[in-house]
Amino acid sequence: MSGISDRSLGFRNLSQILLNKKFWIWQFLIVAGISVCGLIYFGVATYTGAPPLVDFKSSRGETIIPHQQITRGEEIFHLRGLMSYGSFWGDGAERGPDFTADALHRIVVSMGDFYKNRLKERAQIQKVPQYDADAISLQVKRELHSNLWNKEEGNIRINDAQIYALQKLNVHYSIMFTDPDYPELFQTGYITDLEDIKALTAFSTGEPGWLLPTDLERIIAIHITGPMIRQQAIHRLRQPISGVSYRFFSCLWGLG
Repeated sequence: MSGISDRSLGFRNLSQILLNKKFWIWQFLIVAGISVCGLIYFGVATYTGAPPLVDFKSSRGETIIPHQQITRGEEIFHLRGLMSYGSFWGDGAERGPDFTADALHRIVVSMGDFYKNRLKERAQIQKVPQYDADAISLQVKRELHSNLWNKEEGNIRINDAQIYALQKLNVHYSIMFTDPDYPELFQTGYITDLEDIKALTAFSTGEPGWLLPTDLERIIAIHITGPMIRQQAIHRLRQPISGVSYRFFSCLWGLG
């Protein structure tokens, strides 16, 4: 009984301290101190833990995507206001299709095509058997989940299938901005410099390259949700979304 009384007295004393105006300044300083320490910690962790901007190289050491090209692609993305037409890394996917998810989806498809075409040439066949197609799908999934960061050399190594996929993606972006007959036409004349388009391709793949070891299926699912939604996404891609406060990297990795 005495223990219960002491506990009640302790709670009562704590309540009196919290309600006493003389202690409010100390309560404020404690809460403010904890909040500032938390902000400093997360701010430092955000910058020190961010993935480095590095070159993407082939297994033979050839530079496929220089880091300067990724930076230039980011500038193009901002200068051309592409955040008005879609999202990047899932930040505000309700505005339109997500460029990251679309790029990753096309990489998956192109990598699968690369391995299927190579199998057809080697086996002299016209169609890849379902068993081999399933095996290729698992191979692509495993490769995209692999961490290709080479810490000793300070770069990311990508294989021939991934290089092929990047080339196909660049072709897609090139005709998407220049070919009026392309089903997924963005706007003719919006971006005409092929080097700028190549830089945009590098940005769309180089930055999310650090995402590949994560659960890729959840990323792709944001963009590929059926033919009808796909067509709606293409239509929305051609129209700017107005009246929205644009946030670019504020929702980092928001593709869940």
